[in-house]
Amino acid sequence: MLADGQLDEFFLANIGPAIGRRSSVTEQNVASIVMFVEDGNQNILLTGDARDDDIVEQLIDSGISDNNGFVHVNVLKIQHHGSENNFSRGFAKHVTADHYIFCGNGEHENPDHRTVRHVIDSRLGGATTRSPNPQTPNRFKLWFNADSNVDDGDAAVMHELENIVQDSAANSSGQMAFRFTSNRSFSFSP
Repeated sequence: MLADGQLDEFFLANIGPAIGRRSSVTEQNVASIVMFVEDGNQNILLTGDARDDDIVEQLIDSGISDNNGFVHVNVLKIQHHGSENNFSRGFAKHVTADHYIFCGNGEHENPDHRTVRHVIDSRLGGATTRSPNPQTPNRFKLWFNADSNVDDGDAAVMHELENIVQDSAANSSGQMAFRFTSNRSFSFSP
């Protein structure tokens, strides 16, 4: 068992400097477990609270992505409740999905609106923001486990997010769909 503050030393001694302390992400989040699960022709990337650059590096090292880190999955669970500290425009371009799952209720401003816009831009944006993945023009759906009716989150953040997503979907020519739910969980079939 490692005490708080010992995690950095453990990683530096046992894994190497590539994963050292990151000022924008806690030690526990840097150590988050990421899983790629595949069953037949269906797959899901569960990102935990990991940083985007660490995820892309592991996708390359494991052979899941191409040598440049580009991959398309059926389901992508967006890391760390959609925090801007763990997600970048570059990650959105590298990892695309048929279904994007955001778990956050507006608390701490998550899902962060910039994160959601990066995902949308990676599929619908112009030449500098759009992903080069061949599946980019295909239909995709954003899933949110909260809406603006949240009791224990930030309703204003979720309301603004609903407006951003609704406007983007309306201008997507049917390429983008979405679902916000007031339930704590949801089920879907890819």
